[in-house]
This record gives sequence, C-alpha cells and structure tokens, in this order.
Amino acid sequence: MPGPLIEYLITGSVAMLWLHPIISKQNLEVVNEINLLILPLAYVAGMCMDVVAYWLTKYFKYRIRERAERKYLGTPRVAYPGYRKAMYIEVITRFPELAKEIETRSGRDRIARGMLVNSVLLFSMSYPDFNWYYLGLLALSVPMWVLFEYDSHGFIISAMKVVEKQAAENKTDPKTIQKPVK
Repeated sequence: MPGPLIEYLITGSVAMLWLHPIISKQNLEVVNEINLLILPLAYVAGMCMDVVAYWLTKYFKYRIRERAERKYLGTPRVAYPGYRKAMYIEVITRFPELAKEIETRSGRDRIARGMLVNSVLLFSMSYPDFNWYYLGLLALSVPMWVLFEYDSHGFIISAMKVVEKQAAENKTDPKTIQKPVK
C-alpha cells in the first residue's frame, strides 16, 4: 500500500493545482476547510487522475510497448488478454527482488502518466492567459512518460527472457521454474 499511497498523493497534489481554482469559484464552505482536507482530497484526486490518465493514455501506451517489443524481441508479441498480469504473477512468485524492481518502475510510470495528464489540464486551465511554466511542464511530461513506459516495458521483457532462459537450461516449463539459489 505505501507505493500507491505515495503515487496517488503526488498525482493528487499536482491535480490540486488545477482543481483548487475550480473549487474556489463554487462558493463552497468546504473551501474554508481545504487545509484540513488537503491530504484526503489529494489522495482521492490522485486515484481519480490515475484512472483518467490510464484511459487517456492507453492507446499510446500499447504503441510504446510495441516499439519496446520490436527492440527487445524483434517483433511485437501477440499476447492474450491478461498476459502481462500472468507474467507478473510468475515473477512475483519466483523472483521477489525482481518483482520489487518492476513494482518500483510501475509506480514511476503511474506518476509520470498522472503528471502528463495533469500538465495538459494545467495548461488548458491557464487559457486565455498563456503560461510558459505550464507549457514547459507539458513539454517535459510527454517525453518523460514515453521514456519511462518504454524503459519499464523493456525491463519486463528482459526479465522474462531471463525466466525463459532459466526454464530452457533446466528443461522445464517456465511455470515451474524454481527460485534462484543465492
């Protein structure tokens, strides 16, 4: 839980930059109590932004992953629905240290994805006043998210190659690979 908690708080805190002006214009009594509610509001805003960001970037994420697969596999992998989850469960059960690294990268990807969508919203909310800061933030967020997504998927592919290689060396099914001996 600490990973998602921090990720949602970070994403939600950035979301509060564009949400606060909207809430302030509503003459809500809650605005006076905003300091008391800032952490819960940031957390909820972060969860919402994560879902919205996931759906808005989903198409692009799969295109980025196809490129990573071309680089690391030579051709995009045709995977059944849930393949990534099944692969991740296999890594968790067999290689816990590797699973921690994948989860860290996944958290970084979620923060970058949330930052991308938050940057678009911040830039949009600054209209009609052009804000160079928000444009710069947007210009940094796009390549940052693309790079992190590409890098993380490449790492996962490389990790699965190690798992598959160990299976081939042991002449076992990848699903029956034992934990490596330390």
